[in-house]
Amino acid sequence: MKAMKLLIIVLFISAIQLFSQFPGTALEFDGVDEFVSISDNASLDITNAITIEAWIYANTWKANHWDGTIVGKDGTDKTGYNLRCGDNGSLSFVNGIAGDWPEAVSSQIMSTNEWYHVAGVYDGSSQKVYINGELVAENLSSGTIGVNTNNLQIGDSQGYPGRLFDGKIDEVRIWNIARTETEIQDNMYSSLDGTETGLIAYYELDEGTGMIAGDTAGSNDGTLTNMEEEDWVGSIPPPSVVLLSNPGSFTLVTGNFNGIDVGQYSSPTIADIDGNGLFDMLVGEGNGNGNINHYEQNAINNTEFTLVTESFNGINVGNISEPIIIDIDGDRLLDMLVGEWDGNINHYEQNSLNSTSFTLVTTSFNSIDVGYSSAPTFTDLDGDGLLDMLVGEYDGNINHYEQNSLNSTSFTLVTANFNSIDVGRSSKPTFADLDGNGLLDMLIGEDGGNINHYKQDAENSLSFSLITENFNGINLGLYGNPISI
Repeated sequence: MKAMKLLIIVLFISAIQLFSQFPGTALEFDGVDEFVSISDNASLDITNAITIEAWIYANTWKANHWDGTIVGKDGTDKTGYNLRCGDNGSLSFVNGIAGDWPEAVSSQIMSTNEWYHVAGVYDGSSQKVYINGELVAENLSSGTIGVNTNNLQIGDSQGYPGRLFDGKIDEVRIWNIARTETEIQDNMYSSLDGTETGLIAYYELDEGTGMIAGDTAGSNDGTLTNMEEEDWVGSIPPPSVVLLSNPGSFTLVTGNFNGIDVGQYSSPTIADIDGNGLFDMLVGEGNGNGNINHYEQNAINNTEFTLVTESFNGINVGNISEPIIIDIDGDRLLDMLVGEWDGNINHYEQNSLNSTSFTLVTTSFNSIDVGYSSAPTFTDLDGDGLLDMLVGEYDGNINHYEQNSLNSTSFTLVTANFNSIDVGRSSKPTFADLDGNGLLDMLIGEDGGNINHYKQDAENSLSFSLITENFNGINLGLYGNPISI
């Protein structure tokens, strides 16, 4: 029996173009006259603790840090609140308190053309701003936030019109509690169900069409103003990230992660399936057994996992299961694509939000057959908002398919020999931005146990160049299968 050997790559990067738990749509604002308006409501007049969160992708920065409203309900009488940005990447959170504007303002941390999670918090004693879950500025102040009759707006301020955001905004969340750094980090990459304690407004912005931005947490729906259907765009914020001091180097922690041994040909993938903030690890296996083993993380930020079942949903695809989790169609239900020895791809969909039950959709996703040992993974190579599916195979090359349209489950073959790559046998690709330079790194496992490293030639390019055939000197002996989380 060959013990499972698993390379998990944990990254600190500001924007990796990879799958997250909410890869549906976002709204793109032109920075000229476009915004979402939500009518004044007592539930939005928050006077004590408050948290505002959003994902943003700026096309340009306005001159001052107060010029680019992300979410605002501020009044000229120094009341209300505003989460805003500008000044070459500064983030600000301001509250109108006792006739003044106390605010926390970060340094110029963010860049254009990259996704960031941003949050502003007031707990009654200070304003705080967070970028990608990390506290970046704090201002001590106290008092009650003044209220006004202005509309809440996304992308502009009614109190100070013309402070317009230029770029994409997604996953706007407004809370009447002060969320901690840990609480922000725990679900910034996951969709909410809208019933969380303290959540008073939640704009997923996944409608993809129409002039209404629905409020999943309540009845404060928004109206798109001066906007068009084309302003609904694809959204693929980055996956979970933590600080890594030297992103080019990896050190072996263990050759037998959690003592897991599934027999042969272990193929792990990681996601938070049930939305409880703990990672679920699904491990495919081979040696004639095409079932999937389900493990769950014991605690947040813990490296220990416990077996839930050796037969997740009773799935058995015959031989060598290769699972990957993603939400292809933007319906907030996870899709599980399972490659197998016969070369096709099985498609299962989650039965309901945060459920661990999945139902088979088809045993032949898009009628794809790569010969033997299909190993799918997803990213957005060219930044067009459409998913690219890269499928490894037994012969060592990589097949490239692209999604036909936003949230479509239909994919079209681009090439059966992506970048003319051939790693010998059993190619297993995954993507990340290891050095945070905005270019994707492609790591490809192979039958010989090595990890091949390719680098994207330019941002949004389909061309990759070989860096090394032996990434970090790693050799697992047999069947290398890297994943990134």
